[in-house]
Amino acid sequence: MKNFWITGSVAGFVFGALVCCGYAELTLDPLFTSKMVLQRNRPVAVYGTANAGDTVTVEFAPVSGPGQAGQVKTAVADSSRHWKVFLDPMPASTKPWKMTIRSSTDPLPQEFDDVLVGDVWLCAGQSNMASVMKNYPALKDDIREMNNGLVRLFKTKHEGVGCAELSDVVVPGAALRGSWQALSPEFAAEFSATACFFGRALQPQAGVPVGLLYANRGGTQVNMWLPLDVMQRKPELYGRFLDRSWPEWTPRPQGNPGAVRAPSYLYNGTIHPLIRYAIRGAIWYQGESDAMFAGDYPAMIKDLIGSWREAWGYEFPFLCVQLAPYGAVVWDNSGESWAWQREAQMAALDLPKTELAVITDAGEFKDIHPQNKRPVGERLALLAASLDDPSVPARSPVMQSVRFQQGKAGVTFSNTEDGLEVRRLSMNRNERMRPGDDPEAFVVPADVLSGFEICGKDRHFKRAQAVLTGPDTVCVWSDEVPSPVAVRYGWANFPLCNLYNSVGLPASPFRSDSFEMPDFSAMPDFEESAFGSQYSKQLVGDHFDETLSGWRKSSPDLRVEQLDGRLGIYLPNGKNESLLSTGQADSGKRFRVQTDLKVLSPRVWGGVVFNCTSPNDYYVFRFCSGTVQAQFIHYINKSPRVLQSFESSKPFAANTVYRMEVLARPNDPYGDGAYLFKVINPAAQETLLRGARIDFGGGMPGGAAGCYIGTPSTRSFFTYDHFIFDVE
Repeated sequence: MKNFWITGSVAGFVFGALVCCGYAELTLDPLFTSKMVLQRNRPVAVYGTANAGDTVTVEFAPVSGPGQAGQVKTAVADSSRHWKVFLDPMPASTKPWKMTIRSSTDPLPQEFDDVLVGDVWLCAGQSNMASVMKNYPALKDDIREMNNGLVRLFKTKHEGVGCAELSDVVVPGAALRGSWQALSPEFAAEFSATACFFGRALQPQAGVPVGLLYANRGGTQVNMWLPLDVMQRKPELYGRFLDRSWPEWTPRPQGNPGAVRAPSYLYNGTIHPLIRYAIRGAIWYQGESDAMFAGDYPAMIKDLIGSWREAWGYEFPFLCVQLAPYGAVVWDNSGESWAWQREAQMAALDLPKTELAVITDAGEFKDIHPQNKRPVGERLALLAASLDDPSVPARSPVMQSVRFQQGKAGVTFSNTEDGLEVRRLSMNRNERMRPGDDPEAFVVPADVLSGFEICGKDRHFKRAQAVLTGPDTVCVWSDEVPSPVAVRYGWANFPLCNLYNSVGLPASPFRSDSFEMPDFSAMPDFEESAFGSQYSKQLVGDHFDETLSGWRKSSPDLRVEQLDGRLGIYLPNGKNESLLSTGQADSGKRFRVQTDLKVLSPRVWGGVVFNCTSPNDYYVFRFCSGTVQAQFIHYINKSPRVLQSFESSKPFAANTVYRMEVLARPNDPYGDGAYLFKVINPAAQETLLRGARIDFGGGMPGGAAGCYIGTPSTRSFFTYDHFIFDVE
């Protein structure tokens, strides 16, 4: 039977005619369509609506040929017009079946063809599960290869449905025409890339049809996918989210329409409508948006798994994805928040029937949505296949014990299969490229075991050397740490670690210590000596001469004037502009920018610009006169991204000269920039502000520097007395 849509006045006419004839239309939940997959080896609920008191008959039978016998089940619609029957548990079937549903007062039966029986997997989480194949340039060839008639796809509304109350209404997504569809290039392009690779790999391994249920929204936290009553019972854990001052309670046209991101709303509107449909298990890719709550995540993910299992009524397998490497976690000054989150995700393994896919080799430095989704789906598929066949090697190496002896750490791993291996690792720095195509990719050769670090009692971790000493053991040491007390592996947002087992599954990051989690927002404690004090050349002299030689305007609209022997700049039109040096610091070199600003007006922004490589890519350190506010900003295409906000010890007062200074150096091993900022009142010999920041993912320092004005006006709000730009 062909599926079709009836809309507008036609639908109203049909419904009205049915009512006039004394019956209401027999309906089924939108999950029931032709080409669906029903769960094998479990009672399968079939449900919908009809006239109250009507007898509904569900017949499920093979289309042709000998084999399994069909089933006929009946139910009576209750006073709310709902009915439900349960089909007896069935073995898997790759042969098509037909489902026919009749009502005692409705002459029009519902018929669904090409129905298969196999394993149904709920595919849920945030953007790395939600992102569809066509959004990844590197997957164009893979889309063309997505053909398997025994893998079926059903997509709920893209970006999910949020409801304030529990809902039973499934809202299908339009991209798959509101129906189950067979895996093909046309529909794979509109479906989760992670889930498509999972289904395509799992089906031949499991030998049964596979159904994939899509229920996702990007940028979401666990609290949005949890039942409200679960959170209300634990105010110490969820109180911050349930407080109505939490920003996600406020609807926003962009990002939060209808408060879809409010706590429990996605559970109510996206997950709860699915709980009557029998599934084999769930694959879950989420955690990026909860990394700032890594200390609470173990309890939250356990609550999610437990509450979903309770809602379905049985303990189904729950397969999670550990976060991929990512270098541009802009809110994190420690560089290791995602390492703590990966450890938190491991806590899910405390529950029965849970597994974790490790993908420390499938990240990208600048892209939170890495292109390489194949290993993600395929490793989830191995875990799913091992449910039926425990001999399938599906688990990554996990640290079992650490022994310290004679200045070295001996680490023992489980899940090594035929032994540990060191493999070549390559992950892209830049975005939207095929894995391996980036000329700036991070590469670790196969003859170097990378990713270990070690510390002594001072808790200062040093990069360590490591070698394989047996099929399941590694020896780790550092000449800088003669008496180690702790060892870590892959402990960074973007770790470069290349330890595998013999079947190519990467080892999970770990730490042997029980040290406290750091404050991720705390500014790094850089010493000025780390930035060096010797510079080989001065690109700009101490003072501005009248001809402004060595300088250029970022825009013809920028105005320059002399006021009491000082240089003033102002901008009649636009948002921000700069007076830039013609000389530039080479990429990856240390530099120092220093200037004296005199404040002439309150509540205006001014400062210095640096790392200016084009009119659309530059950095600014600025403060707002009359306040204590200062900011470190990266402007991309004239759009500001605030990397760090600072507060001075005193307001920046009018008619006062302040010395601003920026020190910059590359941050090993990734080559992004590390910066130290200062604002001093020279007359009072007082430091008002000192701060630091690593711009993870922002690229190496280098480019032009200059004077910045961020408030349009018809006169100068700041004047500059001197400007120093020294480079390595």
